[in-house]
Parts: sequence; structure tokens; C-alpha cells
Amino acid sequence: MSRQMMIARYAMLLALAGACSPGDSLSCESSERAVGIETNTAAGSPESVLDLILGSEDHTLRGPTVGESTLHLDVSWKGEDAAWADRTPSYESADPAADGASDGEPVCSDALVVPVELAFSTSDGRFDEAWSVEVSASQPGLVVLDHEVPSSALRGDWRPQVQGYDSIRLRVHIEWTEDGSAGVLTAVASPDDGGPDESWDVAVWPG
Repeated sequence: MSRQMMIARYAMLLALAGACSPGDSLSCESSERAVGIETNTAAGSPESVLDLILGSEDHTLRGPTVGESTLHLDVSWKGEDAAWADRTPSYESADPAADGASDGEPVCSDALVVPVELAFSTSDGRFDEAWSVEVSASQPGLVVLDHEVPSSALRGDWRPQVQGYDSIRLRVHIEWTEDGSAGVLTAVASPDDGGPDESWDVAVWPG
């Protein structure tokens, strides 16, 4: 799968899941067990995940509000244990249909979860971040990161000011394959009046 196809797929997922948030009634419960670095699972081994993502990459980052810059990614591993996560849908209500289960369950794929360190910076200074994150793999050859951080906690200069919103967060989605990484940056805003979150594209790579 090409990196452009991965970006298109993620854009489609955002559109389908636009009404969902971590506070919704549909969610996933996870039970985890530690796995060794060379332990083989349905998604490969932690070692194979790290082989796919460790190291540095440079990409052209482009977006409607941030223009164009060079994105530098660096992934490292400090030897922390990986885990296999068994995930199942859960509902807040005793009656699943009352929580909207009839409209479709959340996707709760079992996954291999590996803690890593991610450095994420751009040549224009908008982003200059370093995060401890968890990447996951539900199948061999594809590793995914979903990470969200308040804009006020960023070290770079990205500070969108939008009237009517009391908080704005940056959502980072990255997919790694043997061809490298592709990603989407999304802004997620919470309205002052307590209404549903709204989101818009910030940038993608490769540009």
C-alpha cells in the first residue's frame, strides 16, 4: 500500500468516525500481557515492529494553514516491555442497543503494543516535540501511532487561535510500512458552550 493510499484511508476513517470521541458510549476494553522482544504474535514480534520504525526520517510536510516545511522524525527505544492487548467492544449501558450498538460497533482489533520515544520537529519551528508514546500493530508490516496533546503543551510555535473554543488539541496519526512513514496532523477543538468537538486538517506527509 502506498503512503498516499494510507493517508486517503485515514481521511476516510476520520469522516466515518467524526461523531466519535474518547467520551462516547462505544469504546474498547483492553486486557494486556507482557511479551518478550522476540516473541512472535499475530502481528509479528516487538523486534519486527522496532525494525520497521526505529531511526530517522525527513519528509515534506504540507498543510492549508501551516504551508510547507521539512518534517524530521526520530524514533528510539529504551528497552521497555511490549505487550499483547486483547481488545473487545464495551458499552456504558446495560442495553447495548441503547448506546447505539445497532449503528455499528467500534473497531477493537487485538494489537501488539510497544513503548517508544518519538522526536517530532519541523524546519519552521511550528513543532519541536519529544514524546513517550505507544505504537501498535494489528498485522505484520503495518505499525500505527495515534497520539493527542493539548496545543498549550507543545514546545513549538503552533498555537491556533479560534474564537469560541476553550481548548485545541493536536492529533497525530502515523502509519509505518516498509516504505517509511505517512501521517496526518489534525486539530481537535472543544467549543466554549460544551458542544461536540470539531476538527480540521492541519498537515500531511509525504507532501
